Amino acid sequence: MSFKYTATFDQKLTIKVKGFEAPVSIPDKPALRYFMNYGKDKKDQKFKRTEFPEWEHLSFYDKQKLVSEETHKRFNGQWWLINGQEIYVNGWAYFYFQYWWCEFGSLPDFRMEAVDFFLVWDHCVRDKNCFGIFDIKGRRVGDTEKSLCIMYDMATRYKNSWCGHQNIKDDDAKGNFDRIVKAHQKMQPFFKPVNSGGDAPKSELVFEFPGKSDADTLTDRSKSTANTSRGVGSKIDFRPTTLAQYDGKRLRVYYLDEPGKLDHVRMSAKKQWGIIKPCLTLNNQKRIIGKAIFTTTVENIKNGLSLDYCRETWEISNPNIKMADGRTESGLYRYFRDYLLASEVDEFGFPKEDEARLHRQS
Repeated sequence: MSFKYTATFDQKLTIKVKGFEAPVSIPDKPALRYFMNYGKDKKDQKFKRTEFPEWEHLSFYDKQKLVSEETHKRFNGQWWLINGQEIYVNGWAYFYFQYWWCEFGSLPDFRMEAVDFFLVWDHCVRDKNCFGIFDIKGRRVGDTEKSLCIMYDMATRYKNSWCGHQNIKDDDAKGNFDRIVKAHQKMQPFFKPVNSGGDAPKSELVFEFPGKSDADTLTDRSKSTANTSRGVGSKIDFRPTTLAQYDGKRLRVYYLDEPGKLDHVRMSAKKQWGIIKPCLTLNNQKRIIGKAIFTTTVENIKNGLSLDYCRETWEISNPNIKMADGRTESGLYRYFRDYLLASEVDEFGFPKEDEARLHRQS
């Protein structure tokens, strides 16, 4: 298909995403004939990944063409017909489904709950008065994986970006970082910037050329890519679960995994957020330049402090209730994701909610 869909928001189209209280912006639709799966029988309208030829076997022209097409999809997304429904798979979701290698060693299954998650994320990124998402969820929805992908996407999409994260335990943060490194190792060469520090960095993934001392770690792929044979000046790291980490730093993304399980002895999520917010801004917090992601299940740990924190943050993060400056009191937008979204999906990627309810009641 020669047509290239460019996402524009001129007509101010919105949809309702389950669990998110504000209308979510979506771009203008192309003519129906330009939808992916147009002309197929309804039963055959499924999401399908792009299949790539071997990179090394492509000519220089074909490499340039492939990179141009995939970069366009990464930034603009695509409109699809999925089982007769018109579905916008935005650029964040496309990158996740097409390129992100998950913890279990494969690319993610196509799931509509992930499509919705990335629509909400994009909505928060585009909102100049939003600091990010406060996401309360059921177990095993996969939001950690999606959030790690966002960190990588932001660090490699925008130059000179610092993306940092913490977790309830230092070991868990290290485990999340290792998952990013493994996904980076398997990334397609045209979206894989060179990095210093070897192929398996332990504490930070720095997208710069190696220094003279480790120049041998450069591989042929770093010399053959069509668009990223250069460092982008970004990095991803993690920090211990202690207060004031990243204080005074300039962050593109801050990710705190499982604040609802923190014991609040080593680190208060509330106090840490007060430290992090200025790291995501310029001009005395007037301009927001970075975004935060909080994803958590809720547990009554250590005398209810985590539960109290989640309840308080939830109350002050309603996207429909703003202060005079146009922001919520927390700066975040709340997003609730129940157990139904973790259910088995049908062949088209829609959750089998009725089956999940029956299983829960049995």
